Amino acid sequence: MVFAQETDIQETDKTEAKELEADSKAAIGAGIEWNMNSRKNFAMGAVLGFDVNIGESFALGFNSTFSSNFFDFYVIEPAAMFRWYFLSREHLGLFAQAEAGVFLIFENEGFSLMPLGGLRAGFRFPLGQNFYVEPFGRLGYPFAFGVGAAAGIRLPNKAAVLKEKKPADKSASLASEIEAILEEKKVADVSVVVTEQGVMITLSDINFPADSAVLPDSEKIRLQEVAFILRSLKDVKLLIVGHTALAGSASGRVTLSRQRAKSVADYLVMLVAVKAADIIVEGYGADRPVADNATPEGRAANRRVEIIILRE
Repeated sequence: MVFAQETDIQETDKTEAKELEADSKAAIGAGIEWNMNSRKNFAMGAVLGFDVNIGESFALGFNSTFSSNFFDFYVIEPAAMFRWYFLSREHLGLFAQAEAGVFLIFENEGFSLMPLGGLRAGFRFPLGQNFYVEPFGRLGYPFAFGVGAAAGIRLPNKAAVLKEKKPADKSASLASEIEAILEEKKVADVSVVVTEQGVMITLSDINFPADSAVLPDSEKIRLQEVAFILRSLKDVKLLIVGHTALAGSASGRVTLSRQRAKSVADYLVMLVAVKAADIIVEGYGADRPVADNATPEGRAANRRVEIIILRE
């Protein structure tokens, strides 16, 4: 894993045009597979696939496997598929898939056709903004099992592309569009405002374990939605700032807030949302409260991480 760099805040100039794209709606890929069917033992094959997203966690599509032992049989397996991305967002990450189709085998004595059914599991990794790699394994009939890997491109949803931003301070417009996307995706406890430094996305009531900087799964879900936005901003530079409530020593609060900000930065780098070299990490402990630390609600508001898209 790549880790974000910690450095001092530096002044930046304004950027040129930036484009914010909505989530991809379809993907096309190809790969290779090593498999074994129930009749002719082991074979090597090529895989082609196409899928279209349905909602936030599902996809429908078509894939076809062409395999052979290069001696006496060839197999074509066209199949429709239904895919579920669980414990993941943006149609990336761990998935399970059901398939149904036909199994067409060509042998020296002719060919035969039979129904095909199976299950597939894998992990779709982002590779840059629009590409992916996808290792997988599958079980079913009449094939016994197969393992392989595919790579492909995620096609952008052109109907939802936000218009290009010009350098003459479009921060307010960009902030409004980011806020609309986060509201549409029902991301809780997040706000978007324009500051002198840039567009600030604040994750309030950050639920780190006590005295820990280990990022919990609940916060990863929120950050995956933020990463979806950041991946579409070209050459973006971020300032990520951690804050704590008023508990513990002053030096301990500053250290913990910086560590938590860095955990957020590292996770965004892992999601290929931004380069590590383009992130600045800071922590201010409880020195910059936005609410009264005397109340539970105030302390929840003060436990926050700010992700600032810097003006360049």
